Amino acid sequence: MGGITKKEINKKTKRSFRTAVLALAISIIADVLDYLAAPLSSIPIIGEKISRS
Repeated sequence: MGGITKKEINKKTKRSFRTAVLALAISIIADVLDYLAAPLSSIPIIGEKISRS
């Protein structure tokens, strides 16, 4: 019969683990870029006047 072998389960487990690690790495890189880019985007352009209401 067409039973699932232990080898096939191991391949699927390794693939899903690799996918999860890749997703975690991408999200960590995105968080670091967001953390580093936030202060840069908040710096006003040279010559820009700050309006005080």
